[in-house]
Amino acid sequence: MTKHITATVAFLLGMFVTVPAQQKNAALTPLCDGFYVHLTYWKDIAANGLVAETEKGVILVDTGWDTAQTRQLLDLVAARIRKPVLLCIISHCHADRLGGISLLKARGIRTISTAHTASLAAKGGYELPEGVLPPDTMFTVDGLQLVCYYPGPGHGPDNIVVWFPSRKVLFGGCFIKSTDADNLGNIADANLQAWPESIRKVQKRFPAPEYVVPGHDSWTSTNAMEHTLQLLAR
Repeated sequence: MTKHITATVAFLLGMFVTVPAQQKNAALTPLCDGFYVHLTYWKDIAANGLVAETEKGVILVDTGWDTAQTRQLLDLVAARIRKPVLLCIISHCHADRLGGISLLKARGIRTISTAHTASLAAKGGYELPEGVLPPDTMFTVDGLQLVCYYPGPGHGPDNIVVWFPSRKVLFGGCFIKSTDADNLGNIADANLQAWPESIRKVQKRFPAPEYVVPGHDSWTSTNAMEHTLQLLAR
């Protein structure tokens, strides 16, 4: 009788107890020659970052969501590209962009941002990137040219985009919404009034990208900036 009651209780508990889904592992997906999109996860939410390969190493745009996901990302880079990380650029101050910064700094990887992003990181309790990026600057890392551009407020007050002219790759981060998106996502720090004009500045500054990588969802369409404007107009 006792065994029967115990089994019944166990069965009933099983009806109401939900086992949490296993955390997904970080991933690295080819974009074009020398470029990869990195995906890291918080629960079931994926965030896109970028990996750009140079002759001697790689440049990261954004860390993973947290230390564990960023460690997986670095392991993937080491195993598949087999080059050291030379630099990480932080596109804005949210966890899906700099949540793994402490690991990068512990490994001696230089991590840079605008002064605005570094200031927000300090207020948010994150380890600080070097706030050395001007609002609009072109520079070269190991022969690879790139542009970091601040168009104005949008998804966040500090969001920048990163442009790689050699392959016309534009990393938009959360400032640009994927054509898969049916809403603007997290707008807790957004400036909805300024965002459209900031998007138009990017369209004017980089008029013909061949690849546009948003902060979340797919990156298969170059129409993502126009789609973002449509979402903002709703």
